[in-house]
Amino acid sequence: MRPPYTNILLAACAAASVAAVPHQQHTNSSSGAQPPSRRQQDWGAVAAAIDAFALVPNCHVVIGNASGELFSYQKGNVGLDTQMSLFSATKWVSGVTVMAMVEAGLLSLDDLASAHLPYWTTEPTDARSRVTLRHLLGFVSGFSGGGSCAGLDTAACTQVRYETASHSAEPGERYAYNEVHINMASGVAVAASGGVPFAELVQRYVFDQVPGGMPSTRFTNTLNPAAGAGITSTPRDYAAFLRAYFTHGLVSEAGRTEMETDQYPLAQRSASDGGWHYGATVTVFLTRALAHPPPWHAELHVNGAGVCVRMQGLRIGMSAL
Repeated sequence: MRPPYTNILLAACAAASVAAVPHQQHTNSSSGAQPPSRRQQDWGAVAAAIDAFALVPNCHVVIGNASGELFSYQKGNVGLDTQMSLFSATKWVSGVTVMAMVEAGLLSLDDLASAHLPYWTTEPTDARSRVTLRHLLGFVSGFSGGGSCAGLDTAACTQVRYETASHSAEPGERYAYNEVHINMASGVAVAASGGVPFAELVQRYVFDQVPGGMPSTRFTNTLNPAAGAGITSTPRDYAAFLRAYFTHGLVSEAGRTEMETDQYPLAQRSASDGGWHYGATVTVFLTRALAHPPPWHAELHVNGAGVCVRMQGLRIGMSAL
């Protein structure tokens, strides 16, 4: 389910390799101080672009690098500590949790789901037998739909989804944006951990690893967390998460690269999904940036958290949609 456009978190933390200057107050040249540099003035252009984006009247945009916050801007009634649903920006947090477990040796991206879930078919004639964790995180497992999980925990819900969801494609052949893939991946993670609840895994591998913690961030349902859409947070907490992610405090540089690599560039896509390419729970867009000068191009992703910067002639956008 997509979030309403009027109350949404937009928090961005740029990669440390991006050239930028610390955010400074503009000074009045008539006082004898030097006028702001071109790059200082660029932040005014970013703020103006945010203000001009009428589709989102309430948001808070945070941009930073490894050194910390570079730019913070409030539009409307969303402050740094405003609590709100992350909706699909939850996927990035869940994906980092799973990748951290991969780096801890509990999982491999190429593990078959059946290696961790005993009810999962291993029958070679059944395409579901070939579904891997990488397929689930890349949204190309072939699954969609599924029955109700009311009152069930993650482990039981994963089995219900497996038994009731439709499966219509060979794993890796068709990209489909839905919640089933990432929720099944959370079930694989719970099984690989020996039954640790998914909310506890996220706490252990993400919230507790972010410097200062994420005290205002939680799942609304801890029995069966919605790994794709179930977290509430604040711009301050989510910006801290992104900073930790981009400075490799949550997963290694290699792990981050894996998450941001288009895993299945040739997968079929529906007309509505035609421009979306997925890494491992991170949507990756690669498009030419011809009209917007460096160092920043203002890009507002209306679903969740995002980054948009210009590097080597490309506009690279990443969003946990």
